[in-house]
Amino acid sequence: MKKIIIAVVALLVLVGGGIGAYFFVFSDKEDEKPTPPQLFEYEVGKSMTYLASDKNAKNKKQIYVQFTPVIFYRDEETLEILTEKKTLIAGEIEKYFNTKTLSQVQKMRGVNVEGDKDRIEIQLEEKIKELMGEMGVNINRVSLLGFVIN
Repeated sequence: MKKIIIAVVALLVLVGGGIGAYFFVFSDKEDEKPTPPQLFEYEVGKSMTYLASDKNAKNKKQIYVQFTPVIFYRDEETLEILTEKKTLIAGEIEKYFNTKTLSQVQKMRGVNVEGDKDRIEIQLEEKIKELMGEMGVNINRVSLLGFVIN
């Protein structure tokens, strides 16, 4: 009778150890999360454009803003379209600033609105998404590096 009890206890220990080992080894695979697609960046190039000192200013060449727009995207096919439309994108960004006064830019720049973006970056992102949307380009973000008002 002692041998049967020892055999049953040994069998329970082996089965319990096997089940424990199974959950230990295979539980890590269920917790793995898919990696997000890689984020690429496209530098449009250094830009400079003039701002009006106020709405009534006749000469916009009083104050200028200098910056480097960078477009972030997720798929490699977008690079070809961005390169092809680089001049158009730069022109749209310049046109955006030409409609702004110094006080408007100062109020919008650096104000953290969403995801570490300020109001200017959000508006430029919308403008570029609208421009590129017809071509099937998926823009993730637009940032302005080296932003200087002089």
